[in-house]
Amino acid sequence: MKNKKLLLIKVDAIGDYILFRNFIKVLATSEKYKSYDIDFICNISCYELSMQLDKNFISNFYSFDTTNFIADEWYKYSLIQKLNFNAYNCIIHPTFSRNSFVDKLISKINAKEKIGSIGDLQDL
Repeated sequence: MKNKKLLLIKVDAIGDYILFRNFIKVLATSEKYKSYDIDFICNISCYELSMQLDKNFISNFYSFDTTNFIADEWYKYSLIQKLNFNAYNCIIHPTFSRNSFVDKLISKINAKEKIGSIGDLQDL
């Protein structure tokens, strides 16, 4: 078992996931992160596909439902609690067009390092 943990967050649509997914292997085999367990939180529409295509590189998969995250406080709370239980060393959010609800999610997850783009701050 690896002792360091990385959370990769990519919750936009399925097309963005398909364009992005080659990065998962590059990240998982990189010198910096090859010793990490990598967890992946993705849009609910990509969840099953990602579990099939990326299972060789991802330790745990989490689905993200935007509608529930925005409207349901219990869903939001339980997701944040579940993610904080994992004690991540690092979070990577490789999305250029950030939005406020994902920024809020990331701000609530404890991690020593958080990596993302300034981007175009889509709805901030």
